[in-house]
Amino acid sequence: MTYGQVVTEREIHRKISSQGVPVQGIEVVNLMSEKSTISNANGQFSIMAKVADVVVFTSLKYEY
Repeated sequence: MTYGQVVTEREIHRKISSQGVPVQGIEVVNLMSEKSTISNANGQFSIMAKVADVVVFTSLKYEY
């Protein structure tokens, strides 16, 4: 009997801050699934992702 690895997508919850201050309005993009979200006033966001997905953070206010 052979078992394959089950790839499951999970919701991850994180908080974005800069110099200890929560940052609102950061776009968080999962490049693999092309899903995205925006951080809230407390810098918090959640997004669906699985192991090996690439997640990037973008904003017009901050440099890459």
